[in-house]
Amino acid sequence: FPVTIWPFDFGLARIGVAASDSHQILASPVSTLKNDQHVLIQINELLREIEPIFLVVGNPTKLSGQPGTIDRAVQDFISDLKRSFTGEVYLVDERLSSRVASNQLRAAGISASKQKQSIDQQAAVSILNFVLDCISNNKNFGQLS
Repeated sequence: FPVTIWPFDFGLARIGVAASDSHQILASPVSTLKNDQHVLIQINELLREIEPIFLVVGNPTKLSGQPGTIDRAVQDFISDLKRSFTGEVYLVDERLSSRVASNQLRAAGISASKQKQSIDQQAAVSILNFVLDCISNNKNFGQLS
């Protein structure tokens, strides 16, 4: 199915990827990518296959609202995305997405020790659900990067 919005849950070790359906109603996990020297090649291959209308990158700010410890790495990741993706890229506050994802996985019966492979893509789903909710309610969901 064609997807329209892709969120990324950026981390120094892994990047979670999710996707919306063409009607911007459903959020589905896509993949967890190892954040290494090949990650942009993998992302570019996925982008060529699907061609979303815009991307969303989670910004892990501190609870106080101050920039997080990996803020510079997130900005560099966005710059790298914009070199190969011509659409819009939004930065979205996601300070609790991993915690929400962990709670959802635990509620689904997945133990903390088994969450490593899916928590990042589930966090991306959480980011996307926030964006989809904002879109359906005509609310701002992030800043254009």
